[in-house]
Amino acid sequence: MAKALMVVGSNPTGPDTEAAYNEWYTEQHLDDVLAVAGFTAARRYSHSEVRPMAGTEPSPYGYLAVYEVESDDLAATARELQAALDSGAIPLSEHFDLSGFSVDFYALIPESER
Repeated sequence: MAKALMVVGSNPTGPDTEAAYNEWYTEQHLDDVLAVAGFTAARRYSHSEVRPMAGTEPSPYGYLAVYEVESDDLAATARELQAALDSGAIPLSEHFDLSGFSVDFYALIPESER
């Protein structure tokens, strides 16, 4: 089974909705996504103000969700995820800023694990 990550960068709609956004994301959304076949683990991270390299620009996203995926067909996994979103099986919070977020799959490079 091939391994991949799905990485989502996002923000709440505003400072006044941050607590509700975080509660929804952690208490509901992670589990909703994990119910889709192929998704095996999930973690969330908040942006750190510490810059790892001088002169670099910070990400525009205050939060990052990283999902582990085991699938031999990422396109099929993406279709299943989209179907769950479209059907309402994975509801999105009104506090999730849909005007700007990032979501991508990253396939594991063979023999790169250490």
